[in-house]
Order: sequence, then structure tokens, then C-alpha cells
Amino acid sequence: MKDEINNQEEKELRMNYNCESAAESSVRMLALSERPSFSGENGESAKQFMKNLEEVFSLVRITDPMLRKYHFKSKLRGLPAMWYDSLDDPSFLSWPTVKEAFLKEFDRTSMGAGHVVEKLKAIRQNVQENESIQSLSFRIKRLFNEYRQELGKSLSEVDKVKYFVESLFPGYKEQSS
Repeated sequence: MKDEINNQEEKELRMNYNCESAAESSVRMLALSERPSFSGENGESAKQFMKNLEEVFSLVRITDPMLRKYHFKSKLRGLPAMWYDSLDDPSFLSWPTVKEAFLKEFDRTSMGAGHVVEKLKAIRQNVQENESIQSLSFRIKRLFNEYRQELGKSLSEVDKVKYFVESLFPGYKEQSS
């Protein structure tokens, strides 16, 4: 009788574990399917797309290079999809090679320090959307990080403040003076 109870408890534990694993697996796969696709249009960042995809691969625990390439290809649209199909037999290419080739082909953000400085000079708080200062700070911080990546050094705090103040709505600039 005692053995029957232990066996039943063990079966229930295994069943609960399998149910949790199935539920967890469903959530993980949903995270992968919810990831936006990449077409390279409308200022999409190839670098950001790849970073997000790699995060999902980690979350979903996809480590197999063939599966990574399969899911990567499923997220490409338009020109990037045609580019992938034009690769010489992608099944023989390693995941790091495909990733590097993709970024080389579609990453338009790595255009040098001068390009980043031009973007810093041009960034403005979005009047049409009544953009919050917090949202603007996230966007400008991304540019500060790009600058650091391109030059291997950060902007001075004084320069960061100047760029930030210059990007604010005119009414806010007057208050900061």
C-alpha cells in the first residue's frame, strides 16, 4: 500500500513537471514567434534586430546553429530574405558567419563617428508626438553609446549635456538656461 502511494506521488510529480515544462516551452516559443521580422526599411536597425533575436534565442534556449539559421531566415522579409536566399548554400555556413555577413550587408548604423555626430546634432524632441523627456533621453543615450562604440571613447559629460539640452523643446531649453 505504501509503495502504491509513493508510485502515485511520483507519477503526479512527473506529470506536474511535464505540464510546467510544456507550459514553459509554449511561452518560450511564443516569445520567438512574437519577435518582429526584419525588412531593412523605415530605419530598422539590423544591429538591434540581431541583438533582440539573440536574446530570444537565449530565452528559448536555441543553441543549435541550424535552428538559429532557420528561425533567423523565417524573420527576414523583402530584400534581406532575397539576400539570405542568394548565399552560397547557407546550410554549410556557420551561424556566426551568417550573422556577421548579415550585419555587414544591412547594418547602416556603423557609418563612422562623423555620422553619429551628425545624428547627435540633428536629434530633437518629437513635437508631433509630444515626446517625453524620458523617451528623448533613451534615444540620445543610444547615440552616446554608438559614439563610444565608433570612437572607442565616450563623450565628455559636458558635451552630453550640451547635446541633450539642444535636443529639447524650445520651452524646455529656456528653463534649463
